[in-house]
Amino acid sequence: MTQTIAQESGPVAVVQPSSPARHAPQYGVLSQALDFTMNLRSHFVLSRWLRELGALNSADFYDGVRYRYLRKYYLGGGFNIPHRLRVAINHHQQVAQHFRTGFLTATNRHGGHTLWKQRTGAASLSMALRFPYRYNFDGDLCLTLNVNSTDACILTFSIVPGEVAGVSAAQALLVSSVQGIAGSIDRIRLATEECNNVSPAHLLLMAAETLAMAIGIKVLAGIGQSHMPRMTDTVAQKKLFDYDAFWAPLVGAEAPQHFYHMALPFADKPIEAIPAKHRGRARKRRELRNLIRHDIQAQASAVLARDCLR
Repeated sequence: MTQTIAQESGPVAVVQPSSPARHAPQYGVLSQALDFTMNLRSHFVLSRWLRELGALNSADFYDGVRYRYLRKYYLGGGFNIPHRLRVAINHHQQVAQHFRTGFLTATNRHGGHTLWKQRTGAASLSMALRFPYRYNFDGDLCLTLNVNSTDACILTFSIVPGEVAGVSAAQALLVSSVQGIAGSIDRIRLATEECNNVSPAHLLLMAAETLAMAIGIKVLAGIGQSHMPRMTDTVAQKKLFDYDAFWAPLVGAEAPQHFYHMALPFADKPIEAIPAKHRGRARKRRELRNLIRHDIQAQASAVLARDCLR
């Protein structure tokens, strides 16, 4: 899966650091306070969109939801306040345009919208589109993989203006985090075994691909390690998910990028590019992987059309 899901976007453009990103030292409290004060008008615009979408209803959403974009890990933590606000406003405008009235409220009730299910002899698997958990401030929506009634992996994303992610497309699906849930290593291994050795992270990417294409988005972008907060604790740093190691093989990047771009739909690299002695095994892996991918696409597309999209 890691070797074949992408290669689809050709050479990956290097996106140089620009004004949206501030790296170490971490975006300071004083700078953040100043930016927030100077962008109050945009904050109120965001609040109006959240209210229109029902996200300020305290019966369904926690207090402070309108301030999610201020949290340290929002979009990986590498954007300043004006660009965070731009992303948050754009995301909710896109939700209002493409999704049904009450969509956000529904994503925060009863585990969200179940997009995919699979039951095997050893595992009951399901995937849901939902509003992020209270502790998850990485983005504005998430996809979760549930294994035997317990979430094992989460992919968090926002719908962003393309230029924010370094692409020419009007809109992109920006994946801001891919996280295994603490204590879920056995469930992650089980899900991988039951899904033809496709990892939970890649299963969630397949669902993200389906969602993006359903609303007309043709580019998926992943945030590189340079946009993630830096830990001062050496032990904590070693435990962090390595986003460069995750994204680079998918897009064929030979060096770390600030953003990793994948054209949609995902496409395999030509079989001729694989050494002849490995082609038979590669074909078999692709066939097994695509059985899962097509099942996710079929189920998720049906649920999105029936329950979510206008």
